[in-house]
Amino acid sequence: MKPEALIQSNYSRVKTWLTKSFKDPYFVGVVLLLIIGTFLRFYQFPNFVTFLGDQGRDAIIVKRILTFEHFPAIGAPTSYGQVYLGPFYYYFIAPWLLLFNFNPLGLAFGVATISIFFILLSYFIAKHLYDRQTALIFTFLITFSVPLILLSRFSWNPNLAPVFSLITFYFMIKAIRTPEKKYFVLAGIFTALLVQLHYLGLLLLPVFLYMFIHKKIKASLKNVNLLWFYLSFLIVNLPLVIFDLRHDFLNIKNFIKLITLPTGSENNVIGNIFSAFMSLNKFSLNVLWLPLLILLSLIVAYFILRRVVQKDQYFIYLVIIIFGLGLYSGQIFFHYLGFLYPLYYLCISSLLSPMINKSYGKLLISLLLISYVIINAMNYDFLYKPGFDRIKSAKKISKLIKDNVTVDNYRLTALPEKYAATPVSYFLELYGRRPIELDSIDQGDEMFVLCEKKCKPVGDPLYDIALFRPSKIVNEWQVDNVKIYKLIR
Repeated sequence: MKPEALIQSNYSRVKTWLTKSFKDPYFVGVVLLLIIGTFLRFYQFPNFVTFLGDQGRDAIIVKRILTFEHFPAIGAPTSYGQVYLGPFYYYFIAPWLLLFNFNPLGLAFGVATISIFFILLSYFIAKHLYDRQTALIFTFLITFSVPLILLSRFSWNPNLAPVFSLITFYFMIKAIRTPEKKYFVLAGIFTALLVQLHYLGLLLLPVFLYMFIHKKIKASLKNVNLLWFYLSFLIVNLPLVIFDLRHDFLNIKNFIKLITLPTGSENNVIGNIFSAFMSLNKFSLNVLWLPLLILLSLIVAYFILRRVVQKDQYFIYLVIIIFGLGLYSGQIFFHYLGFLYPLYYLCISSLLSPMINKSYGKLLISLLLISYVIINAMNYDFLYKPGFDRIKSAKKISKLIKDNVTVDNYRLTALPEKYAATPVSYFLELYGRRPIELDSIDQGDEMFVLCEKKCKPVGDPLYDIALFRPSKIVNEWQVDNVKIYKLIR
């Protein structure tokens, strides 16, 4: 066939497929949700991208990977408990920094792009697990979800947990339904990757063990398949295993302390379970008024328990995870539950979907979904509030320091939190004026201190400043809302 004829033939096929597809309301619905989801994740993007201490640290590490300077075997420490994650996130997101020519906006752009893929993936996975109707409701909830939108608009290791959680859950289901070795291996790999994004992903391990035992009771499943799952999980996490062996099981000890150390007068597991479920509803449904939150949580809990009694497996998985959260006694932030949002939205979708076929069902579902959009839209700050380009600001500060540092060996820190200086350190490193590493014992010959609030750097007990022992401020500048001080001994 001639090239012209081949092109014409393919064009006709695509045209026919599009004509047929746009007559399908589900196809149109998914396309519309994809367009809306893209808008909600990219509108006013540079002005609302978070670029703080964690993002600056990650950008430095990824930059050093791309320049072949250092290849980390462990990831970032958790914000509470100092438990180190795996290094997967750094390597996975690195191509986006290279694609944007080392502009850290590329890291956030990569996360946002993956979240768009997540919307599409949500529909196909939910359709596979349930039906098209449930899948469309599920995709709708994912598209407008405030926590998922917030997580998609900047770069941070927990932000990809919803994506990898859904993929992990899918391969777990495939492994049980189609007991082939490859699905157990894939389930193990993606579980390990999820855990490297956030340790609460470990709660999917008892879920998978329950899946396996439940299926084995009803049908023959080879125990060797479960071995393949845990073996692949272990291999992917091998860098962390080696790290723990070399450091007297530091990670395991800190992790046990993290989940068992009470933060109040008593570690009440039942209370923790109720608190976790309340937090899940508060964040996933964006219900902030306490009386309404309690009422809604009780209503949802009733329907969940009904499905559990009916032995609906997905709801049993949800309950296992919520009970697992009861072991954690600390405060739950919205990003902690990133791994759980997909399963929770899926369960809610399966509760709503059958109502459509009942009298007044479509009207009721429409009202509920419209209310969901309105409640969530109230927290779309990027639609109503002025933004602040933190990347641009960090770049301006770094140029000022570059032009005013007179020695090669100098320190940079910030008050009150020293790691807030890492975004500026990133650009200084790009400019070839790398400051001394934070926590280094090298005193340095000059020091720059960044303050977003009123501070007195001379005499401050912060480690970096106390080590440098400054005697006076020789210069100071103001860039945006940051005061910059130059200190000498």
